[in-house]
Amino acid sequence: MSHETSYLIAKLMLIIMVTQLFVLGYTFYTDYSGRKAISNAARVGCERDRRSRIANATGWRIAEDARQQSGDISVANRYSQLAETLEEAARADCNKEFPKASIIP
Repeated sequence: MSHETSYLIAKLMLIIMVTQLFVLGYTFYTDYSGRKAISNAARVGCERDRRSRIANATGWRIAEDARQQSGDISVANRYSQLAETLEEAARADCNKEFPKASIIP
């Protein structure tokens, strides 16, 4: 094998190695981007559900007050239980439940 041929083979191998490094870097980048998007979407959904639970609990509290005013205590107690359950579920910390995506999985 001549000196020129071995130089071209070495150059080709170097180009292949650099290309492989770019492909590997792009793979890690797209993996991180996907995990970041999923984490953000889950956090946004959690916040939306939390606000919805708070609004529903407020509605049940209003219904509970109305039933207590009308003297229907057993139904008012049930409404109170429903509101307490929703308020407890609304206390979830979405940032803790769905942490930010890290660079290393």
